[in-house]
Amino acid sequence: MNGRVAACLSFGCVIGTRRDFAESGHAELRNAAVASNANNCYYEPMSQDLLARITIRPEQCHGRPCIRGMRIRVVDVLGMLASGAPEAEILEDFPDLEPEDIRACLAYAVTQLGHPVIIAAE
Repeated sequence: MNGRVAACLSFGCVIGTRRDFAESGHAELRNAAVASNANNCYYEPMSQDLLARITIRPEQCHGRPCIRGMRIRVVDVLGMLASGAPEAEILEDFPDLEPEDIRACLAYAVTQLGHPVIIAAE
């Protein structure tokens, strides 16, 4: 990382350095600078250009997320990665894919899983 990180906090994501957070006048940012629990996370901010590679069209693959309008589903790439396939093998098997497409699949997964889910009590 180039020293810039994002802190996901209750009031949104803030981009800065850990030192910026530690010296902040805002208590939640100061706490985020040293916290390592599930409520605060640090990651490289994702590029919107990267996420723009993911397309969702109702007429294509039944509306499932695909890569750059091709019929290569995000879930299939994630499945290959999860099964241990190296990036080079995926790119060899799918010559139309680019390394950024694989990163876009991972970034898309983060956006889908990176929000709170509230479960109603029974």
